[in-house]
Amino acid sequence: MPAAQALSIFERFIQGIQTSTEETKTKPPVKKQKKHHHASIPRHQSTTRFIAVFLAQFIHAVRLSQHQRQAFQEPAKRLFDSFIKPSLDQQQDDNTESNVIPALQIHSSLMNTMSDIYWNPMEQDVCEWLGNTLESVFLIHTTTKAQGDRVAVILSANALLQHAYYAYVIGSVDESLSTPLVSRVNSVLDYVLQETTPVDYEAKWNGTLLQLDDSSVKIALWKLLADEWFDVICQFAIGERGKKLTSFVLLTLLESPTSKTTTITDKLTLRSISELLLRSANFYEASCFKDSFASFFTANADKKMVACYTNFQDFNSSANELTNIVMKSSSTVGKNITTDMIIKAIQYLNQLLLFPMEYYTKRERQQVIWMTFLIDVFVGVAVKADTETRTKAQLRSRTLLLRFFATSNSGNILEINSDLLGWFLLSTAFNQDQENDLSKAVLERTKQLDIQVLRSLLSMVASNATKAMEVFDRTCKMRIEWAKKDQPNALDWVIDMVETIKESLHRHASKEDVIKNISAQQSMTELSRFVINGLNEAKGQIAATLEDEASLSVAPIDSSLLILVSSLQEYAQCLGQRGDQVVDIAALSRVMVALASPCTTLLQRSLRSLSSTERGATMKMITAFVSSLCKTLSRYQHVYVTERVFAVIWFIYSLVYESDEQCAQSLCQAFSSWVGNLDTEQFTVVTQGFIEQSNRLISQATEKDRKVYLSLLSELLRGATNEQKLWLRRCLPALVTKISAMSRQAETVEFIQQALKFLATISSQQSLRTSAYDISLILACLIQVSNPPHIEQSGQVTKETAHQLFHGICDVLQNLLLYHRQQLVDIMAPFIATLQTLLYCFQSPHLALVTKKRKAAEKQETSLQKLALITTWAPLDTSAADRCARLFSTMAKKSVTGSSSNSGGNKRYTGLQQHRIISRHAPFVLIEYFAIQSNITMSISQPQIKTILETGLYNLMDMTSESDRNMILAGLDASGKLLFKNFYTSWKENHMYTGQ
Repeated sequence: MPAAQALSIFERFIQGIQTSTEETKTKPPVKKQKKHHHASIPRHQSTTRFIAVFLAQFIHAVRLSQHQRQAFQEPAKRLFDSFIKPSLDQQQDDNTESNVIPALQIHSSLMNTMSDIYWNPMEQDVCEWLGNTLESVFLIHTTTKAQGDRVAVILSANALLQHAYYAYVIGSVDESLSTPLVSRVNSVLDYVLQETTPVDYEAKWNGTLLQLDDSSVKIALWKLLADEWFDVICQFAIGERGKKLTSFVLLTLLESPTSKTTTITDKLTLRSISELLLRSANFYEASCFKDSFASFFTANADKKMVACYTNFQDFNSSANELTNIVMKSSSTVGKNITTDMIIKAIQYLNQLLLFPMEYYTKRERQQVIWMTFLIDVFVGVAVKADTETRTKAQLRSRTLLLRFFATSNSGNILEINSDLLGWFLLSTAFNQDQENDLSKAVLERTKQLDIQVLRSLLSMVASNATKAMEVFDRTCKMRIEWAKKDQPNALDWVIDMVETIKESLHRHASKEDVIKNISAQQSMTELSRFVINGLNEAKGQIAATLEDEASLSVAPIDSSLLILVSSLQEYAQCLGQRGDQVVDIAALSRVMVALASPCTTLLQRSLRSLSSTERGATMKMITAFVSSLCKTLSRYQHVYVTERVFAVIWFIYSLVYESDEQCAQSLCQAFSSWVGNLDTEQFTVVTQGFIEQSNRLISQATEKDRKVYLSLLSELLRGATNEQKLWLRRCLPALVTKISAMSRQAETVEFIQQALKFLATISSQQSLRTSAYDISLILACLIQVSNPPHIEQSGQVTKETAHQLFHGICDVLQNLLLYHRQQLVDIMAPFIATLQTLLYCFQSPHLALVTKKRKAAEKQETSLQKLALITTWAPLDTSAADRCARLFSTMAKKSVTGSSSNSGGNKRYTGLQQHRIISRHAPFVLIEYFAIQSNITMSISQPQIKTILETGLYNLMDMTSESDRNMILAGLDASGKLLFKNFYTSWKENHMYTGQ
């Protein structure tokens, strides 16, 4: 809108307000009329109010430059003198009272958008009068209960804070005026924080001024303060008023019980506004909150808790005295803690969790740690309280402690005394019977705290701290005693200890004196004896169960014990030859191998069982057992032992392959890690086992057996080291040939997908150093796998499966181009043939152009060229076209990083030579594409797919010479030649490099 037109409209608004105000003053009293059916319709009510609403919207909407706003200065001053000032002056006649709301609306709009021409030119005495008047308007309307007065309270409070902002923050005021400004801001703040009237925390407001009631006025004012003027009130809220403001913000969050279910609503409450405030940066930058928030929690806590907290503040007390305080508090006060007290503590902890750790000073951090630890003490022994509520409080307290300890090591009270740490760990025992997410989360937080404390202790032990050595030694012995006495979660704490020691040994592997201090060899020897005895007892229990054919509700071997076996073996590996004597690895290995047969028999029986509890417990135990068995040190696995372990893994994996996916995945990971630790002789035994199994799978086997074979063979490739892969290359032709033979017997699409994944894994391994003969076998296997004889007509292939198969084929071809180009250039013919067949996956029929007889003939001609499993769902989508075009682009690259894998007997080609050889085969891909396009029955007709494919074909055209293009024309019919000429013209104009 032009500035002149905006000024004219502004003048019209001013004239309309003045006219409406004068009519209101001079209007005679209305005579009493008879009632009729039109009497309920209001006529010409509050004309000034409507004009003010539209004027305020106009002021906010108009966009003027600083120079253009100068023309509005005189009309704005006239509007202030003629309407705003008389309307706000309460000493005039009663008729002006109805204009307070429109005057406040217009005044706030002018202050927001035109303060430079409206506020700045005001004289100092006028500004002082305006501030006093706005304060009196606010105070007068807070004492009345009419609907208009409630709206006036909100508008006047906004104007008053606006006035304070411009006068103090932006404007330069004298020191003598600062006290009235503080009084004006505090008048609004005191009304919100007043303690004379109880606060209705359940009150709600929908956010509209027209629906304000007595209970929602405070919500509206708090919304105004928190959203618009929070910086202003924080500037003036100091001392006792700052503490009241802190209490108001936090109490609004604490008063709503956590046990009540909250529903999502669009209405505002004091709680919802305070929650948004605590999530804003303004709150944490305000000094008035930072000075008083820590004392708020202690001041509002339960009296019994505060009494113990007072005793807890002596930071210089010794470790023994601190432990005595905790034990005394737990035995005397903790037993009297009720559920309501814990709920209130949960509310405090919820608020403390909202604050970032950087918000706390060092002293505040220590205070909050003591108070949080004290809450955790009371929760652990509050036997009269609800168990679920106790678990919730424990989860929050330990989460908060974990944050503090992770942020700073100072104040970690758990590393002071081993008895204190032991009590802390065992205090989770009250919820061990509850198998829910809460109890699992508490245990997980406690484990994280335990590991953090142990790391800190070990770092001090490595520094030769005598006190830390004593605490750590006592901690190790205490945990082993817990395990012997079968304390709740005892094995978890022992595992934490072993894992932390193992981690520290890796960190100080070159320091012999440090290793002696942190390895805890005496405790580990005692622990290994306990583990071996436990495994022997479990072996006898399994034998008795199998003999009596009794049902199992709990696994005979605790999974944690098997995890501990793995940790002990890794610990011994860290110590080297000394670890064999410390842990007695030889005895441990014998027990684990002896358990293989009983565990396998037990798993067979549990899979036949109808009880899901027995089946699940046994599978979890067997998974942990296989993982531990695979981590047995290789020097204790002779050829016979290796064969037995391999047979156990294969057999157990076959049993759980289709029944438990998670268990099967864990077994695959264990097998892959086991393979990497084998020596050459043992790896040879495993590889020969695969070759022997493949002979059986070709002649007589189920589809499931073939899937298990491919899955484990893929894990063998992933887990093998580079040295093992060099030996595996000798067996590669036999393995690939066997898989090709298996694919002829394939009955399901899942086997084809696994076979493609295996070929993709082989083709991505540069360390195999394949020869051209190996690559030719991989391509032959790929062709055989892509065209299985028994699946085409079975109807197993869906559209999604067809896309997965296409991408699997592209993965193999892409890997060959990237990593084995040196060998591929000698056998380009099958590679190009496979690429040509991929193009048929994008053709679609033209049904209206041919007869059924012609269609049948065309189908018969091209049946040998198509991938039967995929072309059923042709045309594929654009993602498949992208993969195909990427293959074409990769072919056209002159040098590819990582393509130097080579076997010693192969002739080496330079990058330029490779490019020249590949370029001789590029025309055949182009001929096939235009032969498809010239087919009147079926062609690649979708525009998006054509555009994507032609982007890759342009790169192939870059490889062709003039003679190559003549050969392409010679190989096409008339329609194909026309299409190629158009394609050539487009390539030359849009893609061909001209050297400029």
